[in-house]
Amino acid sequence: MKLLDNPYYEHLKLSKRQLTRLDRMVKSLTEMSCDWDGLDNGMESDLDFFARELSELCRGIQELRGSWNEHHD
Repeated sequence: MKLLDNPYYEHLKLSKRQLTRLDRMVKSLTEMSCDWDGLDNGMESDLDFFARELSELCRGIQELRGSWNEHHD
């Protein structure tokens, strides 16, 4: 079966793009959190929290991609 024949082809294409963007966001939030180190623990913690939440979202999307890829085999 060709990848294009996968009923989740569009899902896979979109999720790959969005995972790339989310990964950049996680890196940015982590850097921003580090910028607050020693200045404001609240800001540092909040930004770190959002980075971890986005990382969790990425893991969920990766799991979905795995199940969508199963339709390709």
